[in-house]
Amino acid sequence: MPSRPVLPQPKAKGANRMFRLLIVDDEEFITDSLAEVFGRMQAVELDICKAYSGREALAWLSSSRIDVVLTD
Repeated sequence: MPSRPVLPQPKAKGANRMFRLLIVDDEEFITDSLAEVFGRMQAVELDICKAYSGREALAWLSSSRIDVVLTD
């Protein structure tokens, strides 16, 4: 049985914290598929952002608070 990943726990402040995930890949199919898979996760609330190039990823990073970046 595969082990489950350890996810960061939100800091206790009354409400659960939503994490912002940026998925970066130049192959649209990969990016969109990963976004769909992570969107189904119920263990943690995720705000999923997608970038299809390094330049687009840098734009996200300079304009938003991103907690986790997943890239190839």
